[in-house]
Amino acid sequence: NAVCATKSYYDRVFGLDFMNQIPFYVDNATADSGCTPISTPVLGKLVIIKLGIKANDSEARVAYQFAHELTHVVFRAYFGMDKPRATEDEEAICTAASLIIIKELYPDHFETFERSAMSHSYVGYQKGVPLAEELSYDMTKIRSLIESFSYSK
Repeated sequence: NAVCATKSYYDRVFGLDFMNQIPFYVDNATADSGCTPISTPVLGKLVIIKLGIKANDSEARVAYQFAHELTHVVFRAYFGMDKPRATEDEEAICTAASLIIIKELYPDHFETFERSAMSHSYVGYQKGVPLAEELSYDMTKIRSLIESFSYSK
């Protein structure tokens, strides 16, 4: 449910044709499957989104992880499958997008995910919290930010 609701939200904001440019598959990690969540391009043709969901995790957690990784797929749709490695700024945008999804679809869980992002050891994720607020929790503003994004900063 969370994956479908999140994907539908992105389809409305970015457009169905745009969101279907990059084929992607969603998988959940199993033991010893490496770093999760992560989105990995495969052979320059598709992206595997690997989540790290446990049996008792909430739909909100699924949506949060999926939205973050799906935003990386959006970056690939704009900048190509061989785009540069995600920068701190890209990670902040992906985290802001995740927070927007939680605020829209699972508002009762918002404060938990906001605190989690702020306390994360990676500053790129932390920067997503004030960015989401600065953008008034508006995913169309995320779209505009990605459209004007530059990796040469």
